Amino acid sequence: MKSAALFVATGGAMIFYFQYEKARLERKRIVEMSKGYGKPKVGGPFKLRDLNGKEFTEKDLLGKYSLVRTLCAEAATASISRSSPK
Repeated sequence: MKSAALFVATGGAMIFYFQYEKARLERKRIVEMSKGYGKPKVGGPFKLRDLNGKEFTEKDLLGKYSLVRTLCAEAATASISRSSPK
C-alpha cells in the first residue's frame, strides 16, 4: 500500500513540475519574441539563382512589396515586407 501511495505522489509531483516548467518556458519564449529594439538579426545582402540560372539579389526587391517564405524553424514562416533603399 505504501508503494502505491509513493507511486501516486511521485506521479502527481512530476505532472505538477512538467506543467510548471512548460509554462515557464512559454513565458520566456514570449518575452524573447516581444523584444522590439536594436538591429534585426536577419537581413543583409544575398545572391540567389532562379530555375533559369538568372541571378537574383536584394537589389531586385528595392521599392517593391514582397512575400518572404522560409522553411527555417527559427524564423517566421511567412512575412510581408517592403524593402527600401538605404
